[in-house]
Amino acid sequence: ILARITEPTTGQITMHGRVARMLEVGTGFNPELTGRENIYLNGAIIGMKKSEIKAKFDDIVEFSGVGKFLDTPVKHYSSGMYVRLAFAVAAHLDADILLVDEVLAVGDAEFQKKCLGKMSDLSRSGKTIILVSHNMGVILSLCDKALLLREGKVESQGKTQSVLNHYASAIFKKSKINLTKIKHDNRPREFGLLTELAIYDTKRNLCTIFAMGDAIVFTISLKCIKKISSAEIGVKISSSIGIAVHYLTSSWEGMKLDLEPGTHIFEITVPKILLLPGKYIIGAWFLKESMASDDSIQEITIIEIISGNINGHLANFDKYVYSGSEVYTISNWRLLK
Repeated sequence: ILARITEPTTGQITMHGRVARMLEVGTGFNPELTGRENIYLNGAIIGMKKSEIKAKFDDIVEFSGVGKFLDTPVKHYSSGMYVRLAFAVAAHLDADILLVDEVLAVGDAEFQKKCLGKMSDLSRSGKTIILVSHNMGVILSLCDKALLLREGKVESQGKTQSVLNHYASAIFKKSKINLTKIKHDNRPREFGLLTELAIYDTKRNLCTIFAMGDAIVFTISLKCIKKISSAEIGVKISSSIGIAVHYLTSSWEGMKLDLEPGTHIFEITVPKILLLPGKYIIGAWFLKESMASDDSIQEITIIEIISGNINGHLANFDKYVYSGSEVYTISNWRLLK
């Protein structure tokens, strides 16, 4: 509707300034034409004047990185080269308001970082950018305000992190789990039964998406069947393929639990989550010290970690994410010679 492709059923929109849209990378590219010819063709289609394209031609080519193949028909381009050139043209469209729909998810990790940098530069230059995306990391890094729509109606709006938290709770619905309704490991459960796990941010909002460096809070409810001494309870964090990455363990923090029968609720706060971006499986266990787990659940829910400004600059963590390298540790670097 904002791009004037379709008319609204009700209401009206008022916009001031030139509006540009990047709704689908490469719309209007002709496979029989060369890269050079398609820059002029695609630029004209998205609203650039010929003089404007000519003035920015060298910048477009340099940004795309396909200069060696500029006079080759684009039908011979790889998919990565194709989207590089298409995004480069669209990114150099001069407008007051820029509408962007998911097109940042293009190319390899290095080019995506380049695209994000370009978008960040545009936003700092005073232009208005409206970004539609399901990529939480991109939204958090580029947007200072967010709007959550459901079936055409506003469900939440405000500061980006707050809206992302709402989205996670509404969409994933796995931030508070009744453990009595999911599968437990085959354990004796002589002393206790895990009954609920919940995940919050520091403002006590239920949440499953966290930026690197954020605090994360777990609560675990335990139904104690009979009196137990020297008990231990913990949370297990595993990679997306089920390999244990880290444990949060009560005994490691000096808690020796002597529990009476009844329901007990434990709160675990991680002041700064140092996991690389990705999805992680959350599990939990309860045991009597030095004995096998009395109750254990390997897979309760999933949390997602997204890139964040954890070390003073927006590093490209995503480039190095793979199973076996999930934990980030801050290190201080200096050049000695």
